[in-house]
Amino acid sequence: MNIKNKFLDPDVLGYADINMNASYTLQDGSVHICEIQLHLSSIRIVKEEVHVHYETIRTTIPRLVKNVTPEVSKQIQQFAIGRLRCSQVETALATLVEKAGGVFLHARLLMEQMEEMDAKSPGWKFDFSDLQHLSSSVYSHYDETLKRIFPLKTSATLRNKGGLFMSLICAAEEPLLSTSMEKIMGEEDFLIVKGKLSLLFPTDSGGYITITHKSVVDFLTGFGGEASNNKSDKRTCLISSDMMKSANVKLCQYCLELIGLIESEGVFPANTEEIEALNTYAWKHLVIHACKGG
Repeated sequence: MNIKNKFLDPDVLGYADINMNASYTLQDGSVHICEIQLHLSSIRIVKEEVHVHYETIRTTIPRLVKNVTPEVSKQIQQFAIGRLRCSQVETALATLVEKAGGVFLHARLLMEQMEEMDAKSPGWKFDFSDLQHLSSSVYSHYDETLKRIFPLKTSATLRNKGGLFMSLICAAEEPLLSTSMEKIMGEEDFLIVKGKLSLLFPTDSGGYITITHKSVVDFLTGFGGEASNNKSDKRTCLISSDMMKSANVKLCQYCLELIGLIESEGVFPANTEEIEALNTYAWKHLVIHACKGG
């Protein structure tokens, strides 16, 4: 008797069974060899459902890729089915990476919220679109960070300077150079606020003020970068619509100064690359800031 256990090496679709070849001697002395198959009922049901797709792959590959050996054809089948099998996992991973924006903190908080949902509702159906709503944990982190930066005893003056800094970043169509922020705010105010907010708004090697994650802007404005006027929104928006409008006015004025349409009150950077970057920003976004600034 010969036994072949396919559970040790399932086929490309994951199908497996146990095949046994048994010999039986008939009355006339001849030997009859038969095959006995042992199946799991659940696998057999799935096999019937997916067989049509397997047949499509099996017949299509030889037609598209001619003159290949059976072994190469099998490898192509395995690759094609493997891609189909892992597509859901890769889609989930890509969605998580996109939402996390490269920030490990955000990825960790997303994972924690998913684990919490799983604990509350075992077997819950995962929907990729729901990831955009998994923000409460990261928002709490931002809230705690800002409370440490601006505790209750913080003066109104410092809060206003911090609000201007953050509203300019939220209103900007692209990351602003530190020199631009300093020019708009004034050197003294800029230096005071920059150090305090560097955790959420770090400066990269090129001198641009960045945000740790796009959700920071959502948290500050409450409406995807556009401050909400909805009074029923119970979540506190630190940057109001009036602050965003004022920031756009300042950015519009700065753009006009850059391209020489109004007189500048200060000196712009002497660095040629910075001047080119500033002029590019001004010409690209002047009209947008003018419209948003009213």
